[in-house]
Amino acid sequence: KGKMLSMKDLSADVQAELKANMNLVTDTMAMADIKSAMAFAAKGPVKPGPMGSIGYCLGGRLAFQAANNWPDVFRATVSLHGTHLVNDNPDSPHRFIDKYRGEIYCGFAEHDSLAPPSTIETLAKLMAGKSNVKYSALVHAGAHHGYSLPDRNIFDKSAANRDWERIFPLFRRQLG
Repeated sequence: KGKMLSMKDLSADVQAELKANMNLVTDTMAMADIKSAMAFAAKGPVKPGPMGSIGYCLGGRLAFQAANNWPDVFRATVSLHGTHLVNDNPDSPHRFIDKYRGEIYCGFAEHDSLAPPSTIETLAKLMAGKSNVKYSALVHAGAHHGYSLPDRNIFDKSAANRDWERIFPLFRRQLG
């Protein structure tokens, strides 16, 4: 297993410090960075056309936000153990289901307080029957938040491999 400890294995004071730092990153800030990266990519050598994103943890929510902000660009969206995908904020990803295009895949951990069963159920219910986006998700039995990161002490190779078995075909379908 990896050398980095997962959040749950850190002391309370280290967890508090990390969470305070994470809260400094806003979705607005991240979208400005993504917009800059898209402008850079448009200058080459990146082939023009639809794009994809993969986000881990906080990045999972940001992948949703990119798909919300640029629905005609982001056609392959992946969130692995994404956080706060359903929340009370006006910019919660679940509020923009009708804007998403292409495909979205979410890999969830069975043990994840940041993506509880209610989040997983709400996303599935809201995405069901939508013609604008194909949604799929997989909950990995026994996995913990952060399972897909190989450098973590809770890395679950089997779960991560199952995600990649879904991600690569999704990207081929949507991005060519």
